[in-house]
Amino acid sequence: MRILVVDDEEDVREAICDFIEELFIIEITQASSGAEAIKVIDQDESIGLIIADYNMPIENDTDVNGGGLYQHNLNKNNIPFFLFSIEKIEDHKELKNFFTDNPLNIAIGKPYDEEYTKNAIKNVIIHSQKEKT
Repeated sequence: MRILVVDDEEDVREAICDFIEELFIIEITQASSGAEAIKVIDQDESIGLIIADYNMPIENDTDVNGGGLYQHNLNKNNIPFFLFSIEKIEDHKELKNFFTDNPLNIAIGKPYDEEYTKNAIKNVIIHSQKEKT
């Protein structure tokens, strides 16, 4: 299993990756936009968790924010999705079933709660390992 970390700010991506690498021995892939992340999940079947910012700029016709990335993932693989946002899920119609679409999906506020996030990642990893057996 590999984790995909998506954020348009490199410092934020690096901080999230450093946090994960301190706690888990797991491969991490990074993407700096929704469009780049879509290419990764379409090509890499080992992605087992997506951690993405919601508010990423849309710079061209092929780009999407975190909500668009979520919808693409939901329609393709429904990989567990951790959405980082200062906004509430309920404020975005494309996320109306976010918590029921996949029981492993979580919304993480900013700044994030390290213990909560660590336990949520651990839960996805354990769930992934159970599916293999």
